[in-house]
Amino acid sequence: MLFYLKEISFIRLIIPFVAGIIGYVFMPYHPSLKFMLATMLSLVTILLLVHYGTVLLRKTNSFGWYGCAVYLTFLFSGYLLCHYYTQINDAKHFSYHFEKNAITLLYITEPLVEKEKSLKTVAEAVFISRDDSLLKVKGRILVYFKKDSLSKQLKYGDRIWVKTNFNPLPEPKNPGEFNYKRFMSFRQVHHQVYLSSNDWLAQGSNEGNSVYAALLDLRKHLSQILEKHVHDKNALAVASSLILGMREKLDDDLIKAYSSSGAMHVLAVSGLHVGIIYIIFGYVFFFLDKNSRTKVLKTIIMVGIIWIYACITGLSPSVMRAAVMFTLISLATNLKRITSIYNILAISAFILLLFNPYLIMEVGFQLSYAAVAGIVMLQPKIYGLLYVKNKFLNSIWAITSVSLAAQVATFPIGLLYFHQFPVYFLFSNLIVIPAASIILYTGLALFASVHLQFPVLKYFLGWLLNSILVILNSVIAFIDALPYSLIQGMDFSIFETWLIYLLIAGMIVYVYLKINASMLIILSAFAMLLFTGFNENISQNRQKKIIVYSVPNSTAIDFIYGRKHVFYSDEKLLNDRSKMLFHIKHNWWESGLRKNITVSVPGFETPFVSSFENYFQFLDKRIARVNDEIRIDEERKKMKVEMVLVSENASVKIKDLVKIYDTKKFIFDSSNQTSSVRKWMNECVRLELDCYDVNSNGAYIEIFNK
Repeated sequence: MLFYLKEISFIRLIIPFVAGIIGYVFMPYHPSLKFMLATMLSLVTILLLVHYGTVLLRKTNSFGWYGCAVYLTFLFSGYLLCHYYTQINDAKHFSYHFEKNAITLLYITEPLVEKEKSLKTVAEAVFISRDDSLLKVKGRILVYFKKDSLSKQLKYGDRIWVKTNFNPLPEPKNPGEFNYKRFMSFRQVHHQVYLSSNDWLAQGSNEGNSVYAALLDLRKHLSQILEKHVHDKNALAVASSLILGMREKLDDDLIKAYSSSGAMHVLAVSGLHVGIIYIIFGYVFFFLDKNSRTKVLKTIIMVGIIWIYACITGLSPSVMRAAVMFTLISLATNLKRITSIYNILAISAFILLLFNPYLIMEVGFQLSYAAVAGIVMLQPKIYGLLYVKNKFLNSIWAITSVSLAAQVATFPIGLLYFHQFPVYFLFSNLIVIPAASIILYTGLALFASVHLQFPVLKYFLGWLLNSILVILNSVIAFIDALPYSLIQGMDFSIFETWLIYLLIAGMIVYVYLKINASMLIILSAFAMLLFTGFNENISQNRQKKIIVYSVPNSTAIDFIYGRKHVFYSDEKLLNDRSKMLFHIKHNWWESGLRKNITVSVPGFETPFVSSFENYFQFLDKRIARVNDEIRIDEERKKMKVEMVLVSENASVKIKDLVKIYDTKKFIFDSSNQTSSVRKWMNECVRLELDCYDVNSNGAYIEIFNK
């Protein structure tokens, strides 16, 4: 056991380092840097004094104190590193110095991505101009440019003067909705701005890193080659994503098909792609294997190619992980040092986290390391369960064992973030993994034939690449269309995810080390999973609430009774899969809603909610919905309602509505224009009525105890 721990010594060190980073992410503390350093040094000094004191007194348990000092050092180092890296902690962050209508110099740090009506990028604040002086600042900003002839000329490295206000990124407006603000904060972006052509002025170009700019130009050039030779729209989208890491052309249907079939990983450039590139160029430079000196040259060239490819494809976490790992393996091979693959994994993670500790919060980073760890630990055991003599069938079994190992290691993360599980992942991976290799080989051959001026060959390769991709997309669409291809709606908390990993870890320890005590870990984790699931079910079965969601230009209301619910909305939203997934469905899954009814017209009845005319009856609560001009009959007795929901810019006044409805609560949903809501809100304030604007304040949630 001790020997095994020595073999993976760096893993023992990176665990407290990562714990320190995660500790800061979830429990940030902002004392003076000097105070934190002094605290860390004091603790470590005390532990080392105890260690050497016990050595002098000839005690036998001194190693424990020394280990504690090392672990504490790494723990504090991770915490301090994350604190130092967080830009908004810096007094020079532009948000502390920005004044209304100040002029700011921005430096574009990323290539612009074309959206439907805008161009999107991230820029770094450089200077703020105020009082006839320039103040040097820092801080990243999400920038949207209005799409026009001027903004289309912008590129990485350009500098622009901006005269406008920057807005903080908004909080999620619906329960369960993806927290884009938190996601961007991990990338050090806390503000955004939309710029029309009158809001900015170019100040200079080509100010960025010349090497990176050249690689981006190369990426654009290679993309144009694909556009010229791959004619099918979906085939081009997959080729751009798979070969160059450009996912802008992928539409929702294509992403959904690959995700449902369990082949989504092939669209994100990852270690698989880097490995194929490494193998290809390993064969290209075979003539450098003559002696030790030329082998060193080959290693340098190969490592350089890997990092060039990583930069061209956008330096995603999975690509950086693979690039660092291949670099370390190449160096270890040349130095004739044999080291554990687990140590290489840990060292590569440590190097990446030194440059950016927030990578630990990237889903791609987590999935990449989990997949590799799973393959390394589990694939040999799974592969050894079955002996296949036939070479072809053995290759299929090898791919299957890799897929199984990777899936076991990554499915808890998939459940946590995406709430889904692809049923036919084994079948799809048998196709997409070999196909990805063929597509990469063909794509690289196409690029080479274009630059080497082989006209017949380049058109043949273009046709071949297009045909392979069309067939691949057809197969993926077929798998996606199979019954029960995707299990959706599974919701797991972070705590439950850790319990699943604890369960898996216990099983791995038992398989590898045969330690009977690991069965206690397995049983404990399983029991806690059952307990948390049982507790959650009880809570979900008791829930009774109304939710008015905040979805731009839409009315969306949920009536929830236990694990059943009725969702009322307009037809346009119900048919918009992307909006439903982003704004609504995650809350359904988190709330454990299984039996759902979706309706778009009034006039329905269920055991717990019904609709008639412009009213909803939920249990004993009545809700009036006003979406058009109504006739005021002052002689009619007021109707008592729980709330009045005003929708679709109804031509009404609040003072008239209070003549009809006996209520103190008015809700304005997100189908209304801002100007109309502002007018109604002012009326409610004058009349001393409760009011709530869903568009500005997020979803309205009313919870009933009975």
